[in-house]
Amino acid sequence: MPNIDTNRKTKKMFSQNNNWKNKIKRKGLGNAPQEASQNIQAPELAPRDNRFTGRNKRIAFTCRPEFAEELRKLAYEENCYQIEILEKALESYKQKKK
Repeated sequence: MPNIDTNRKTKKMFSQNNNWKNKIKRKGLGNAPQEASQNIQAPELAPRDNRFTGRNKRIAFTCRPEFAEELRKLAYEENCYQIEILEKALESYKQKKK
């Protein structure tokens, strides 16, 4: 048989939790703006990357963290994709092998 004090405490707790709705003050969103701001009216001037690579075959490999970091840095310094660095390295390797 449940304890009567426990039931009273539980009922009191639930009644207190339901009062939170009354405590929240509802604020309106205010009036809607009459005209659009300047940044909405301005044309889109964000830079776009227009390089079309033609690459559509995905490959994945595991490497040392140092290699990945160096590849990332080289691509950043050369302002190109990491795959372009690897393609140049492969071409250089093939030239050296001949």
